Amino acid sequence: MDDRPIGVFDSGIGGLSCVAPLKKLLPGEKILFFGDTARVPYGSKSDATIISYSLQIADYLAGQGAKALVIACNTISAVAIGAIRGAYPDIPVVGIVEPAARRTAELLRGGKKAGLIATRATVNNGAYRKAVKAVLPGAELPAMACPLFVPIVEEGLADSDIARLTASHYLDVFVRDNGLDTLVLGCTHYPFLADTLRSVFPELDLVDPAECLAEEAARVLDEKDLLAELGANADKPDVFYASAISGAFTETVDAVTGGADYDILQHHF
Repeated sequence: MDDRPIGVFDSGIGGLSCVAPLKKLLPGEKILFFGDTARVPYGSKSDATIISYSLQIADYLAGQGAKALVIACNTISAVAIGAIRGAYPDIPVVGIVEPAARRTAELLRGGKKAGLIATRATVNNGAYRKAVKAVLPGAELPAMACPLFVPIVEEGLADSDIARLTASHYLDVFVRDNGLDTLVLGCTHYPFLADTLRSVFPELDLVDPAECLAEEAARVLDEKDLLAELGANADKPDVFYASAISGAFTETVDAVTGGADYDILQHHF
């Protein structure tokens, strides 16, 4: 048993979509979340910059006593997970791409026609394709970068005509030409666009990798004997750090915590 907190981080607001699944599967855990809202988006940045920023956040959370690092960001998982694991060999590091790719491979094996939507960095890196092919050799996973989705979510415009028009712009031809029936939301910002995507493409099933990440985090903590004793953290609020606190960040934290106690703090790098 280990009552220290779990460090969860993302480039911005998007990783907050992983909080509810994590708390559902790991109700005894205290979460330290960090959203790098001052430097979002990461998806258009160079690999070297993404790695540098990610190591800064991981170092901060480790310094706050995090017993594990959960990467609630597809871009960071695709580009920087190796560097983070190398920097923190004694701390379990759980990324979102690997478990989500296993789920995607299951769907493809079952006959689904799935496509990936993600940031430009995640698509260009090819981490999803590689991870899917490692499970299902020969699998095809068409991918489309949707770089405007992240700023739309960060600006609180997920349910807007702008979001719907942007979804049509990126995905009309992509979905039609690839004959897709399933979209894998390869960025943790994108689940906040789920209702918009369903309104534009009602025929598509959506895969939210947040549940895959939560299942993997629970498995790793149990395997490493790092689960907190149930009730040990009952009087400790979860803490949500941001490099720039916005109204959208505060409102989203309030929505995903479901009335539980929490603190919001700002930290600059």
